[in-house]
Amino acid sequence: MRPHNINKTPIIIIVIVSALGLLFSGYLALAEFSGQGISCGIVREMLRIPACVYGFVMYAIIFTFALAVLLNLKSVRKVEK
Repeated sequence: MRPHNINKTPIIIIVIVSALGLLFSGYLALAEFSGQGISCGIVREMLRIPACVYGFVMYAIIFTFALAVLLNLKSVRKVEK
């Protein structure tokens, strides 16, 4: 299967959901560090780092890879035309 035949819809959905996850976990991490009293969840800390920071890092990794795949698909499509 050539890259230009790949359906981009799932990748776009992953980019959107991971961006929303970045915003939400970033908000929770910022609230946790500023002492606003908002809890990150049931497990507040792991290894002295708030749990929402781990979520932020995970969503950042997923967002980065999904966006790289999406941009790569667009550049491959332009080159082949």
